[in-house]
Amino acid sequence: DTMAWGGDQRTVAVAVGGQQSSEQLDTHRITGCRGELVVHLRPSQHSPLVFVLGGLVGDPKSPFVQDLQVATKARGWGFGMWVTRPDLLPGALASAPNPSDVRDVHSCLQFVRKQCPG
Repeated sequence: DTMAWGGDQRTVAVAVGGQQSSEQLDTHRITGCRGELVVHLRPSQHSPLVFVLGGLVGDPKSPFVQDLQVATKARGWGFGMWVTRPDLLPGALASAPNPSDVRDVHSCLQFVRKQCPG
């Protein structure tokens, strides 16, 4: 039973393991410092929210992200991710997020804060 598991949240996907999510998260385009950013979000009100800043490959369909999505939904938590895989982003590669520039990270987190107050 994964609901009773209380370990480090960074390994929650390993504890759940291999579950494919059929849930479609809301997709948002927000303004970044070099172009549009893509954020997928299941908002939460008064419960924790796990937000992945790109993840291992920046893909919302990766097993890592899918496992986290399933695990957070089972706990009643919100979930979101910043999509960073270049072929999934709008615009040219030149407008893709620069991982060394924290302004886009701040833009994502400010957006999540507005969507999920409390």
